Order: sequence, then C-alpha cells, then structure tokens
Amino acid sequence: MQLSQFKAVAKPRNAWQAIDLGFVIAKTAYWKLFFAGAIPAFLCFAFFSILFWDIPLLSAAITWWLKPVWERAQLYIISREIFADTVSLRHVARNYWHIIKTDLLWWLTLRRFSPTRSFDMPVTLLEQLKGKVRRKRLTVLHRRLSNGATWSLITGANIEAFLIFGFIAAFFMLVPQGVQFNWAEWFENRSNLVDYLYYIVWMVAMTLVAPFYVCAGFSLYLQRRIDLEGWDIEICFRDLVERRQKRNARLSSSATAITLLACLGISAALPPESFANTPDAETAKTETAQTINTDIQPMSYEALNSPAPTDEQADTATTDYHNPSVAAKQAREDIIAILKGEDYRDIQLEKGWRLKDPTEEKSPEGEDTIPEWLINFADWLDRHGSMFSWLADFFRSGAKLIELLLWLAVIGLTLFLILRFRHLIRRAFTMRTPQEEVEVIPPKVMFGLDVTEESLPENVLDSAKLSWQEGDHRQALGILLRSSIIKLLHEYKFPFHEGNTEKECAEIVEQQGKAEITSYFWPLTRQWQAVAYAHRECSAETFIHLCQSWEEVFHHAQ
Repeated sequence: MQLSQFKAVAKPRNAWQAIDLGFVIAKTAYWKLFFAGAIPAFLCFAFFSILFWDIPLLSAAITWWLKPVWERAQLYIISREIFADTVSLRHVARNYWHIIKTDLLWWLTLRRFSPTRSFDMPVTLLEQLKGKVRRKRLTVLHRRLSNGATWSLITGANIEAFLIFGFIAAFFMLVPQGVQFNWAEWFENRSNLVDYLYYIVWMVAMTLVAPFYVCAGFSLYLQRRIDLEGWDIEICFRDLVERRQKRNARLSSSATAITLLACLGISAALPPESFANTPDAETAKTETAQTINTDIQPMSYEALNSPAPTDEQADTATTDYHNPSVAAKQAREDIIAILKGEDYRDIQLEKGWRLKDPTEEKSPEGEDTIPEWLINFADWLDRHGSMFSWLADFFRSGAKLIELLLWLAVIGLTLFLILRFRHLIRRAFTMRTPQEEVEVIPPKVMFGLDVTEESLPENVLDSAKLSWQEGDHRQALGILLRSSIIKLLHEYKFPFHEGNTEKECAEIVEQQGKAEITSYFWPLTRQWQAVAYAHRECSAETFIHLCQSWEEVFHHAQ
C-alpha cells in the first residue's frame, strides 16, 4: 500500500460523507465490479437451478446466502484500484479461491447476518486478521462510523426492492394494449418459469446494487484508518518532501549550468599561452608546498598514549544528526531507553481498609480531624470483635430470611397477575377456528354498493338478467355481487367490514373454509373488477354461468 498512490483525498469526514465517497469510488470501476459479482452469482444460480428445478426458491436462497463470497472479489478489486493498481477480471478468476478462502466458514455462518458486514470484511480480507486480534481491531474500528455501515445495508436492501418493483412494472407496461392479460392468474397460478423469471429480476437488482454497498463499507473502513493513522497528515508531509526535493534538484541543475557557463567565460577570457609555464605558476607551486609542510605537525607523545574512546563515545561523536535515518534511529533508541527506565515502571498496588496511623502528621488547623476517642474505640473493636460474632450470625440469618420473603413476594405477584388477566392471556394464545362466528356490526356500504337487507331485490336473478338485457353489464354483475355479500353478511355472518375491498372480501370467504361459496365468489369478484375498473367486456356465457352458480349456492333465494 503506497499512500502516494492514494486516489481519494484523505481528510476528516463523517459517516455520510464517507458513504458518498464510496459511491464515487464505485462509479470509477463500476462495470468491472458488477461483472466480478454477477458472473459467479449467476453461474451458481444456474447450477443449483439445474439440480433443484422444482424448487426455484432454494436456488435463489443459496445464491443469496453466498453473497459474502461474491462481495469479496469486488472488495479485492476496489482495494487495488484505489491505490492505482489495476486488476483484471482474468487475474481475479485465476486467484479466486485464494481471495475468498480466509475465514470463509465464519462469514457464511455466524457473521452472515452482521449488519456491518461491508465495514468488517476488509479486516479479514485485506489485513488477514483472525480470532482475538481481529476482535480487538474491530473494537477500535467500531467506535466510530459503524452506524453508517448498518444504514448502508438498510438503504441497499430498499433500493433492491425498488428496482425489482420497477422492473416488474416496466414489464407489465410493455404488454400491448390489445393483449388480454390477467394479472390475478399470473400471480396466483404461476409456474416455475414465472418464479425463475422473478428470481432473475431479483438477482439483477442485487448485482446492480452490490458494488455501491461494498464500496460504501470499504470507504468507511478507509476513513476510519485515515482518522486513526493520520493518513492525511502523512500524505501532506510526503508532498512537502517531494516538492522540496524537486526544488533542490532544480536549484542544483541551475547552479551546475551557471558554473559551467562561468568556467567557459573565464577560459575564453584567458590568453592562449599556458599558465603553467609562466614564472608566476612556479612561484605558486613553491608556496603551496611550503604551506602543506608547515601545516603537518608531528603527533605528541601524550596524544599517542591517550586511551581510545569508548563505543558509546564513538557513537555519540560520529552520530550525524543531519542525516534523517541516523537521527530517527537514535531518537528511537532514546525513547526505548526512557520507556524501560524506572520512571515508567514504578507501579504500586494497595488494597484493603486500614486505620489511620496516629503518628502521622496532623492535619492543618481549620480542617476536620478524626477524634482520638473514635480511633481508640475502633482499635478496641478490632481486638475484641470476636465477642460480637453472634450478632453477625443473627443479621446474616435475617438477611437470608428477607431474601426468602422477597422471592415469595415475587412469585405471589406473578401468580396474581396471571389469574387477574387470564382472559387476556387466553385470548392471546387461542387460535380462532374458521367455523367460529364473530359478532360484527354489518356495514351498510361496501366499495360503493348498498349492502343492507332492504336493498336486496325480490328476485335477484331476474333483476340481474334484466339489467344484462338492457346492456348495463356493470349493473348486472353489481346486483350479483351485492346480493352475495348481503347473504354472506346477514345469513352466514361473515366478518366483512366497511373498508374491505373486493379482493379482501374474497380472501375472508376463503378463510371461512366453505369451498362451495369460495369457488363461486372468486370468479364473480374477478369479473366485477374487470368490468367495473378495467372497463372490459364480460361474455354472455360467463354471465349465465355466474347466475346458475348463484342459484346453486344461494338456492333459498326468491
């Protein structure tokens, strides 16, 4: 990891800013991340679909359970891309097992439902930490920004749901207007092919959101390390050193060029004759030799016999504090020596109660002091405390008795509450049977229809057929539906409410367990919805069949 290659700007951020940065990081290599997670996920789904073709939910559930495996490849790619290290999908495929194998069993069992999965995964995958060391590391990281990882998980799940609903809605919107398409039958009597189509849509939504979720958690992890390790400060210092080195290099090259130009100018100004052959040159050579002989003095006897410097003195004398590496090494050794000294090892541990020593210096005037008689009384109790052991036994036995009474009071209060509110408890744990009649107040109007007994026609079928012959198909089906609901409300005591829709009424009829009524009421409800809301035509054969079924179900009608 080279901080000089870090693509993002290292600075303090809160959780939401870090998540935004993760989304920006995801966009820089989105399609590579998408295919790194989508290809193995769809291959896994296809493999288990072939094995369990009759159970499409099982294939989808296994693929969803293995999400941490697909996320590891994406995390591996983005952790390299953020430091300017390009990784290809082919490289990921060749090293796939090496990437995902670390603590794989834990991540597919106990850690599978961790709300901070994207925030914790870099500790396992990038730092390769396990066991106790990993727990300590996570404890430090979770002190800040961990809530952002949880909210990113919740947000990602909601975005997946929105995408699924959007894809399904787009599919239905693309159905041509002239095509007769029954939504109710599509959802209620769907085949395995329809289930697989839904799960494929779900997997597409999951793989589209996964890169943003992984990068958001990775960005939170990076931000936590920036805060703990001071990456922003280190990067600033590195930039300062780099700029200074470049400036020194420019100054050095400029000085070299100026020197060369000066030498060339001087050499061009000198006469063509050689300076070495002139008398002045000979005189200069003689003076230089005499100066050198004068400066060289013989070493004295004391200097020859003086003791050699010790190693510490030699190290101190030769330490070059202008050299950064030598200075850093010497500073590190000084710090270690100070930490190993006695100033940092003076640990004293004292436990227990003790009386104040009377010989100690008395407190200054004006401060409260312990009376002498109280100190003497405490000493006497300390010496003769055994004679009051019976009193301690008495209070000890009394404490046990009080504990027993408290437990009895708690048990008694619990039994009293159970007996007092037994009817509420029985109601909470009693399942209502389908045949049980429930006392309800019959509504008067339901979804725009009058459902009172007075509004029921004398001859339901004749009224419905008359409306049908007059061309008012909606009125004809409304008479059948309204009369059916009136019969079910007042004769069968079905628990309809004023706010129930047609579908909810059909579900209540189905819950009551009467198969004959259910087999009639569902088709009638669908036909009513198609004519009343979708403005579709109802065939004469269907209407005649509904009238005959109404007469069979409610045979006692006039």
